Amino acid sequence: MATTITRTEFNGNVFPPEVADFIADSIIGGAPFTATLTRRPSRGNLVIPVVSAVTGQGWVAEGADLPDVDLTTGSEVVAVKKLGGIVLITREAFEDATWPIADEVSRVVQDAFSHDLDLGLLGGTGAGANPLGVTGRAEEITGATLTAAVAAAVSDIGEAGGRATHVALSPTAAATEAAREGSDGHPVYPSGMGSLQGLTVVPVPGLTSPLVYDAGRIYAVAARDFRVERSVDYAPAFKGDKVALKITGRFGAGLPVPVKSIRRLTVGAA
Repeated sequence: MATTITRTEFNGNVFPPEVADFIADSIIGGAPFTATLTRRPSRGNLVIPVVSAVTGQGWVAEGADLPDVDLTTGSEVVAVKKLGGIVLITREAFEDATWPIADEVSRVVQDAFSHDLDLGLLGGTGAGANPLGVTGRAEEITGATLTAAVAAAVSDIGEAGGRATHVALSPTAAATEAAREGSDGHPVYPSGMGSLQGLTVVPVPGLTSPLVYDAGRIYAVAARDFRVERSVDYAPAFKGDKVALKITGRFGAGLPVPVKSIRRLTVGAA
């Protein structure tokens, strides 16, 4: 995947694959929650095999026959949904040799799409054009405080056979927790809050309920038909002396074993 782009790569109406890859990576990288997940490419909808139960195995006496192990299997079909739009970038940005064009393109596409990508993979209903998000499939864990709820979620995921790695919080919740003081009046997190009970803290704008999750068991599915096209003839671009970038990509969230993967937190419950 490209790590930079240059002005010469913007020649022609259809961008070369490395530019589309750069823009797709910028959009995913600018979505705090999605960026932490395990990425899975797909041609379209992705079928994820699921082993829901394993039976028959056990301790065996020396010389005894080994038992047959039975697997109860299934699958989760991740339906990818289209995210797209047309963004406009000034011609000056493309023509000014001193302007960092790669940074500008990344900023613009992140502002346009990254937040929507996160919100879709988190809270999408799956109806119509919306992807099916993970929040509605997460079991609820309650705690009198954020730290108590996080501890309960880590324990619950662990007892189910998973291993929590991240806690997603709204920026407000993250800042409030980071500023918390102990009974002695000193900050609980004097060096800042990069982690909470060993979990990486992920501030996600617009997140309504904190989430504790195992990023290795949740998949950000991206279809391979991500496409970027350039035009200066698109009417709003022509009138504004800008370059229009038509961007389309299909994304979804895979959550094959929710009980081992994620918990939704309710803080302050009795």
